[in-house]
Amino acid sequence: WDTSSWKLLTEVTGLGKGFEPLAIGAVDGAAFAAVYAAAGGRIELRDVERDTVLWSVPLYSPQFERKPTMAGGEEPTLDHVAIAPNGKFVVGYEGPGWMINRGPLDEPDSLGYFGAIVVRNTGDGSIVSTYDIRNVNTLAISPDSKTLLYSVGFHQTYVALARLP
Repeated sequence: WDTSSWKLLTEVTGLGKGFEPLAIGAVDGAAFAAVYAAAGGRIELRDVERDTVLWSVPLYSPQFERKPTMAGGEEPTLDHVAIAPNGKFVVGYEGPGWMINRGPLDEPDSLGYFGAIVVRNTGDGSIVSTYDIRNVNTLAISPDSKTLLYSVGFHQTYVALARLP
């Protein structure tokens, strides 16, 4: 939009479905990029100005033992995402999503969000590192791109700092 006239300048295709996480920033080769969940269980990085996909890769889903009494997400989802200010990494919380055990709800594995914090290279979407952790509520990258802050809720509640590669 041109805010002086409220005229639509261009429309970017393919960006999310409205309720999906979206992060914007500058990466090598794109001054204005967006990362988001795409169709088919994928994560994409798009050059917004040129309206081109820079890369599209499958979302990561951590391996865990699913009890026979558990029900929940089958297709990987992206729940939180950020682009590092230095443009080198995309950090997201990826996984199969909510799981519920048809047993007592007061047990630690009874209900929760199964996923992993995934650090990806902005050049090609390759995975740099993963950290399998449940119930991540938020994540943010420090202005110097060296530290990741994330919070965990449900059964255990805490805020943690982690070094980025």
